Amino acid sequence: MSQKFSNRKPSYKHQNIQSEDESGNSPDQDGGEDIVQILAAFNNRMEKKVKDKQRKLSSECDTMIQQISEFAHELVSRQKQEIDAKINEYKRKHEELDEEKITIVKKLRSEEAKYLQLHDSIIYELDKIEIAQMEANQAFEKNFLSFIEDTNGQLQNLLIKKNAVEKNFFLEDSSNVN
Repeated sequence: MSQKFSNRKPSYKHQNIQSEDESGNSPDQDGGEDIVQILAAFNNRMEKKVKDKQRKLSSECDTMIQQISEFAHELVSRQKQEIDAKINEYKRKHEELDEEKITIVKKLRSEEAKYLQLHDSIIYELDKIEIAQMEANQAFEKNFLSFIEDTNGQLQNLLIKKNAVEKNFFLEDSSNVN
């Protein structure tokens, strides 16, 4: 019997009304045993129903707990899969960016090598031009000095000849004047 009804004593409305028959027994005593048996059977049936209800409720609670646990597990699994998918997407994009970065660095190094090669080639050509220009300047200076010396020599020869001609002219004039 449930606790609610276990401490309760049955109360009868007609307790004070007792009719005694000729034997001195009240009709309630014979019927009282029947009532006690009925109440005991009722009490047993109620206890059985309460236990059945408790088992059923306990079973339903266990089922609900199992369902909630499974639902929570599914939810956690789904969220974990979503997080894993996002992490994998991030890693994939990060790897793509790393590969792109490596490709760009390789291209930059290649372009740098081409630039340095072109730079070295230009410097080499400029050095060749500078050397050729220096050689041309030296040859020009040498030729120019030679030209100046030749011209000076020719001018001096001309001056000598002119002086000689003038001397001869003056000498002839002075001999003719005499």
